Amino acid sequence: MVRRVVAADNVLFHQFGEEAVLLNITSETFFRLSGSAVDMWQTLVASASVDQAKDQLLAQYNVDPDVLSTDLNTFIDSLHKAKLIEIRE
Repeated sequence: MVRRVVAADNVLFHQFGEEAVLLNITSETFFRLSGSAVDMWQTLVASASVDQAKDQLLAQYNVDPDVLSTDLNTFIDSLHKAKLIEIRE
């Protein structure tokens, strides 16, 4: 089954330099992103699947695939708990 991440309808994204902020305008929850987390966010929401995003990030960063998988899943879980994303299958 293919998992895809999309920004929740009530979430705003604003990037400034190498940092960004995600804001859930309903709950007023915000999430500060910096460095590779900004790339993770942009790649996840632009990709057709989480696996495609992982492949793109592996091509961009010199990182062990297992480490990236763990980091990406932790990132997705954090965003989902904060109601900043929806996970579609």
